[in-house]
Amino acid sequence: MTRKKSPRLQKDLIRTTASYPPILRGLLIALTGAVIANLLHTPLPWLMGPLFATAVTRVVGIDTRCPPALNKFGRWVIGLSLGVYFTPEVVDNLAGHWALILFGMFYAQILAVAGWWIYRRYGGVDSSTAWFASAVGTASEIVNMAQRAGARADHVATAHSMRVLIVVVIVPFGVQWLWGGDAEAARAAAAASRVVHWPTLLLLMAGSLLSVQVFRRVRLPNVWMLGAFLFVAGCNLVVAHFSLPDVLSHTDLPSWLVRAGQFGVGWSFGDKYRPDFLRSAPRLLAAVALSTVCFIALSVAIGSGLAHASGEPAPALILGFMPGGIAEMTLLARSLELGVAMVIALQISRMIAVLFTTPLVHRRWIGGGR
Repeated sequence: MTRKKSPRLQKDLIRTTASYPPILRGLLIALTGAVIANLLHTPLPWLMGPLFATAVTRVVGIDTRCPPALNKFGRWVIGLSLGVYFTPEVVDNLAGHWALILFGMFYAQILAVAGWWIYRRYGGVDSSTAWFASAVGTASEIVNMAQRAGARADHVATAHSMRVLIVVVIVPFGVQWLWGGDAEAARAAAAASRVVHWPTLLLLMAGSLLSVQVFRRVRLPNVWMLGAFLFVAGCNLVVAHFSLPDVLSHTDLPSWLVRAGQFGVGWSFGDKYRPDFLRSAPRLLAAVALSTVCFIALSVAIGSGLAHASGEPAPALILGFMPGGIAEMTLLARSLELGVAMVIALQISRMIAVLFTTPLVHRRWIGGGR
C-alpha cells in the first residue's frame, strides 16, 4: 500500500493540472512557489520559489512551459539593476584589487581541471564531455562549444544544470544565515540613498535595449544581462568623466520590477528540467553533486581567507568565487548589499576567461584524449 501511494499522488497532481494550457499551468505553479517562498522568508523568494516549484513539478512529469522571452526580460532587468552600482568610485576601488580578480580567473581554471578529472574518472563520460561539463561558465555557451567539439552536449547540459541547482540551493541560505542580519543597516542605507527617477530610468531602459541589439551582433555571451549592465555602467562613467549632472548614481529600479525580473529568471531556469533529468546520466550527476559541494566549501574557505588579507568583505569574495549562477549570486549580493561590485567583477571576469580558455585548452590538450 505504501509503495503505491506516491505514484498515485503524482498521477492525481498531473491530472488536476492537465486541464490548463501549459503556459498557464507553469505560471500558476511558479506564482505558488513565489508565494510559499515569501511566507517562508527564503532568500530571493521571487527567484527561488518559482525555480524550485517549477523544477519539481517538471521532474515529476507535469507538462508546463515558460515563454522564452521571460528569461530575456529577467536577465535584462538584472543587468539594469546591477549597472547602477558601477559608479566611478566603485571602479577605482576594483582597480585597486586587480590581483583578486586575476586570482578568481585562475581559480576557475583550477576548478575546471579538478572537475574534468573527477567526471572522467567517476562520471562515466569521455574526456571531451568531462572537460566541457566541468567548465564554470555560461551554460548555454559551453553546451554550444561541446556540440561543435563532438562531445555529449546533453550530458554537458545536465551537468551544468545540476551544478547551478546545487549552488542555488545551498549558497543563498548559507549567506543569509551568516550575514543576512548584518546587512539590514546596509540595505536601509542603500534604499534611502536611491529613488526611482522615471525620466532617467526610461532613458536607461531604451538605451540598454539598443545596447543589447548591438552586442548581439558581436555574440556577447549572456547578452541580455551583460548588454544592459555594460550600457548602464558605461553611462555612469561618462557622466562622471564629463562632470554632467549626476542622477544615475541615485537612481534605482522599482521593487516590483526587480521582483518581476527575478520571477522570470527563476521560472525559466526551473522550466529547463525534464522528467528524465535524474535518470539521464546517474553516475555523472552523482559526481557533479559531490564535487560541487566540495567546490562550494573550498570557495568559502578561500574567500574567507582572502578577505582577511585584502580587507574586502568575506561574503563578497565568497559569492564571487562560487562555481556558477552568475545571475543568482549577483542578485543575492544586491538583495543583501554584500559587496555587489566585487561579486559582479569576479563573476563576469571569470565567465569571460572561461569562454576563451575552454575551447583553447580542449583543442590543445583535451581533444585527443576522447
